[in-house]
Amino acid sequence: MSWEDVVGDALEATDNIVQSEEYPEEAKNRLQLLSRDALQRELKASDQGEIFAPVWFEKDGKLLSGSVLTLQDRVIFGWITGIVRRKNFDAVVPRDSIRSIEEETERRRGLGTISTLTVLADEDWKIIPVPLDGATMPLSEVIRGVLEGWLSIQRSSRSAEGEVEH
Repeated sequence: MSWEDVVGDALEATDNIVQSEEYPEEAKNRLQLLSRDALQRELKASDQGEIFAPVWFEKDGKLLSGSVLTLQDRVIFGWITGIVRRKNFDAVVPRDSIRSIEEETERRRGLGTISTLTVLADEDWKIIPVPLDGATMPLSEVIRGVLEGWLSIQRSSRSAEGEVEH
């Protein structure tokens, strides 16, 4: 499987879970921000893409456009800085290094009331999932569910659906 297939599986799975008309466009925009070099470097033929979520990362008081790609054993965070001179960054976080995920609801100027996730790992990450109108499940829940293991991604030949395990 190519890296495009791995990402395609994650995009399809997330679209099936959130079922928001806004998701495909948001995901496409964020996918274009990711470094293709990073994806080619980090993804292997044996990887299974689980979810792809458009997010902002809060780093040093700034909101940075980015995305979260979850795989079976690790998570790839990708983001950009700059407007004129864009720079792509990525970080790979092993799933077994994630100690916990904290979710908070807060009001943000320009964004309204939003959910934020803090992923506590070797390095802590503050993630603000993009709000999607009409989503059957908010991206914050999708990310948290997959990383905590209570939302599993079922596949059947390039088709994926989320299933909540209780």
